[in-house]
Amino acid sequence: NPIPYEYLDTPCVLLDLDLLDANIREMTGLAQEAGVRLRPHTKVHQSAWIAKRQLEAGACGIEVGTIEQAEVMANEGLHDIVVGHPFVGRQKLERLRRIVANPANKLRLVVDMLEHAQGIAEVARAVGRELPVLLKIDTGGIQRYGVPAGEPAVKVAAELKRIQGIHLAGIYGHETGAKPTDEGL
Repeated sequence: NPIPYEYLDTPCVLLDLDLLDANIREMTGLAQEAGVRLRPHTKVHQSAWIAKRQLEAGACGIEVGTIEQAEVMANEGLHDIVVGHPFVGRQKLERLRRIVANPANKLRLVVDMLEHAQGIAEVARAVGRELPVLLKIDTGGIQRYGVPAGEPAVKVAAELKRIQGIHLAGIYGHETGAKPTDEGL
């Protein structure tokens, strides 16, 4: 078997750009048909270049897993970012401060504990901004993290609304973990 592209050193990434663009168009079209906005998670490709192609095709923004990934994407000119994993700690909050110091950067931050929200609020007040947070709800299947649905989530949401520097912009959950009930999902 001849080795294709012998001049390339491994490991390296090879993309079929026609297939990539076709996949991006398909996902955009499916979202439009469903009447929803598409916000692709970049965890598979972790590429600002691909994320920009997704935005050009119609995505409303991107999602990343970590605040570190958000900083990389923001530095590459991607400004509408959801950070899907809660974070704590001085180093991570300093990254957040660097990102939100640029008013062009629009972040939504997932929280599942008041301590997460309080750290974010401190950063927000320090830079003179109010930052939106999304309350992570445990939908019952994955049980990785999140506030249990129902009364516990309502209590945490009420506490979040009292913290200056943030505002509760919505809830966040994983559909794959949801357990259907007799009333639906």
